[in-house]
Amino acid sequence: MREAAVAEAREAAERAAREKLDAELARMRAETEVTVADALKHGGTFVLDYLNVQYAESHLKARESTEINGIQFFLSRWFDENYFYKKVEVEDENRSEPYIITEQVCKFSLGDFNDMFAYHGLQMQDVFGDYQFGPYDVNKSPRLLMVAMKKK
Repeated sequence: MREAAVAEAREAAERAAREKLDAELARMRAETEVTVADALKHGGTFVLDYLNVQYAESHLKARESTEINGIQFFLSRWFDENYFYKKVEVEDENRSEPYIITEQVCKFSLGDFNDMFAYHGLQMQDVFGDYQFGPYDVNKSPRLLMVAMKKK
């Protein structure tokens, strides 16, 4: 019986997390695309450079540190089902405590962008996988570079 209760609680937590993610995605879509779509003239071009989720997951550098002008930077990266995270800790002898920032990037796929663009009247024109404009390969391309046009 305890196992059933644990399983039920886990399912409820997963359901709540999915609902929270859906709400967050809807908010982000509304804030981002409407601004871009509204700013473009008919026939205008929009270029978006985004990370390639599959590539980023398989090439993630979990920890690194560097020193610049006597200031230490410690970076840690991780991801979950919906987001990539990067925590930057800055240690400077002129500060009493480290300065800490955590970034969060949503795991959007090419299909997600196609849906978001289409919803707001943008049509995907081209997709590239790197800064040399090589073809996009979901498993091998480091970037997801998209060119879209506002439909007339």
